[in-house]
Amino acid sequence: MKIQFPRIRELSFPDCPITGFSFDSSQRSFRVVIDGFFLNKEELFQGMLVVMNWEAMDIKQYHLEYGKWKNLEPSAIEPISEILEQKFSKELVTLRGFGKLTRHWTEFTFYKSVVYFEFNPKDD
Repeated sequence: MKIQFPRIRELSFPDCPITGFSFDSSQRSFRVVIDGFFLNKEELFQGMLVVMNWEAMDIKQYHLEYGKWKNLEPSAIEPISEILEQKFSKELVTLRGFGKLTRHWTEFTFYKSVVYFEFNPKDD
């Protein structure tokens, strides 16, 4: 099943680890496999969030020791361990979480992109 805008705003990912991460800036492709999610408060299992064909993007990390944000080049990014905050709108997709290695607060922002979420519905 594929969920697109505006219904994608009904997704949440509390305490759901990212088990797969793929990012290719030259192909404008960002994919994360998430081990669990909620759709309108119903708990479901593994799915994949896809963001692609963006016009622009920003990646930044907050460094607590300096008290500053640092912009990251696409070649220097690290996967996040979970999506702790997300915002989906027609013009903007923002995903936030802690870096898997550094534990720095990391923010991915995609402008004017295609975004969807795919999963296999559970059997009834």
